[in-house]
Amino acid sequence: MYPQIQTITGDTHLPQHVDVAVIGGGIIGVCTAYFLSARGISVAVLEKGRLAAEQSSRNWGWCRTLGRDLAEIPLAMASLKIWDDWRTTLGEDTGFQRSGILYVCENARQQAEQAQWLRAAGAHGVVARELDPAQLRQALPQAGRHDWLGALHAPKTDEPNRTWPRRRSPVPRSAWAHASTSAARCAGCSAKRAA
Repeated sequence: MYPQIQTITGDTHLPQHVDVAVIGGGIIGVCTAYFLSARGISVAVLEKGRLAAEQSSRNWGWCRTLGRDLAEIPLAMASLKIWDDWRTTLGEDTGFQRSGILYVCENARQQAEQAQWLRAAGAHGVVARELDPAQLRQALPQAGRHDWLGALHAPKTDEPNRTWPRRRSPVPRSAWAHASTSAARCAGCSAKRAA
């Protein structure tokens, strides 16, 4: 159903020396390597399987602010900025768009929890608003008739997995050209020192 995942081939050998070894070639590992490399730090990415093709092929990208634990919001806000900047940094369209997220309230308890969360999240810079039933019907006319009490809507957030039709990989291929990293398959790696 989903498009075929782009295979990103790394080096087949380990370098003699690197400043940092990143274990795991998913979105977090690859981005860590990218940003370290951009600062002039030599990096090797060690991955047991295929780069950016396992959990990252269905990545969430840490961009959703709506409903997130308050401690995670600064990370999500930073991730949104990075995703916004990728197009300029990489010189290609990643397909990422901020089309918004909406969570409906089915009962008074959910509505109260969402209102409480919204008050607390606002202090972190989250932009969201409560929708009453009429506003919700206007926002989702295709949903038909429901007894929803309302919703919480964040118009400027999104999940990168919504970009599937336009990008088949959460890590644009040109990212590898910008980073001087080495990637190696590592099924049974061990190290004397771990950071």
